[in-house]
Amino acid sequence: MKTIFLCFIGILIAPIYFATAAKPDYRVFLTADTEGNVPKDGPADNFDCRHRIYIVFEGTELKKGRYILEGFWINPKGKQQEYTRYEFEASKGKKQVWLWLELDPGGGKIFRAITPSYGTEYFSGRWKVKLYLDGNFLTEKFFHVIC
Repeated sequence: MKTIFLCFIGILIAPIYFATAAKPDYRVFLTADTEGNVPKDGPADNFDCRHRIYIVFEGTELKKGRYILEGFWINPKGKQQEYTRYEFEASKGKKQVWLWLELDPGGGKIFRAITPSYGTEYFSGRWKVKLYLDGNFLTEKFFHVIC
């Protein structure tokens, strides 16, 4: 009888444990809004190709130590456009760090002076950024770039 009772208790407790254990201890958002050189909390998913696009990571329960945040920026053609990496030190508690993507259509100022949209057609479309912390996949975010 005791075995059946303990199994029943385990069935009741397991969903509660997994529901709370699955809660992430971080938040990630994309933005182009800044205050000075610091991204503002204004999540967005549509960007102009002339804007710097930030992906912001807020760790809420980081242990004291060194961390590596990596972002793989995938362009609309499905190819990796950029790779960004940032090493940071965290003390116990909340820490906010960010990576960014700045699109450069190339061709120099002369071509863009004649045709402002020169080289930007490559950037328009649906993008993806994959975010890793210490080599562990955190999330991927999709966004649109309009040129």
